[in-house]
Amino acid sequence: MRKFIGIGLIFLIVSFVFIIFYGTPWGNIQAKREFTSFLENKYDEPFHLKTPLFWIMDGNFHAEASPVARPDLIFIVGTEQGEEGIQDNYFWESWRYEGHRDVTAIVAPYYGAKNIFVNLYNPSPPTDDADLYAYEKYNLLDITIDLQENPITSKEEVNTKIYQILVAIKQQEIPINDFSIWFKNGQFRINQTELLELHKKADLHSYWATSD
Repeated sequence: MRKFIGIGLIFLIVSFVFIIFYGTPWGNIQAKREFTSFLENKYDEPFHLKTPLFWIMDGNFHAEASPVARPDLIFIVGTEQGEEGIQDNYFWESWRYEGHRDVTAIVAPYYGAKNIFVNLYNPSPPTDDADLYAYEKYNLLDITIDLQENPITSKEEVNTKIYQILVAIKQQEIPINDFSIWFKNGQFRINQTELLELHKKADLHSYWATSD
């Protein structure tokens, strides 16, 4: 008898934990169906959705979603406390995704792809009649290249690489707000205005900060 009681308690605990994170099975199914319908009607393209997560404190569901055409673009869709209806950040993530793709194409040949981080300077611009694939119309990019495990051994060589990267960014008219590279023993940083005024490699020296 005690064995059955113990199994029953374990089942109740597991069920309670499941409901905390996923809600009731029927609520989960309904949320996923509503989120999918909302996204496909709003953006007129198919999406993949992961199992929605449930926040028991306010009774809201959220799910990770991705467009079928760009499966590595992950964004969030769900209901928010104090907000009416279903919300999503597809525009924001799409612009960041497209910006990261363009920046990576320039920077990766010099510093690899895994150390490149791109965020939007203005994450909440108006999205009415906006274009998912034209971040440059709506946003500036904050670009960070994290090489803090790597010391600078030749400032001249590093400046040559950085200058070539910045020239390509200017030529391709990628709109930046801030561009920075962090090394173990130094940081390079330049903003939009300074980049427009950059004309030769020697000008880069004034944008370095050296760590102790």
